[in-house]
Amino acid sequence: NEGLEMDLEKALAHEADLFGLVFTSDDRKEGIDAFLNKRKPEFQGR
Repeated sequence: NEGLEMDLEKALAHEADLFGLVFTSDDRKEGIDAFLNKRKPEFQGR
């Protein structure tokens, strides 16, 4: 939602920053594993 109030350049930089945080999470790994194994993910908030 924060990106809606920014110009495109700042919003894209903001998205990249947040993606970097999420990309290293255990939940990302769980989501990919669940998708590949065709099961519902069990996210832990980590």
